[in-house]
Amino acid sequence: MWAYDFVACRTEDGRAVRMLTVIDEYTRECLAIFYSLKEVEILTEQWRQEYNTIRPHSPLGYRAPVPEAIMPRLQLVANPR
Repeated sequence: MWAYDFVACRTEDGRAVRMLTVIDEYTRECLAIFYSLKEVEILTEQWRQEYNTIRPHSPLGYRAPVPEAIMPRLQLVANPR
């Protein structure tokens, strides 16, 4: 069985950070925890893009909020070169 919880801490410059930890209840091993702020930025942006372009939403007839026709434009905005 796994357990999860948020751990709160602060960066050197005083910014609050919350990390999700996943622990195996039997071995007490920490299985997962957000490595750096950069990783948090990358993973949350990936989740946002998936939520908006792939994940089905029941109020929208099990379609994603953002039509695929404008998805390439969003990727350009999110990942400017």
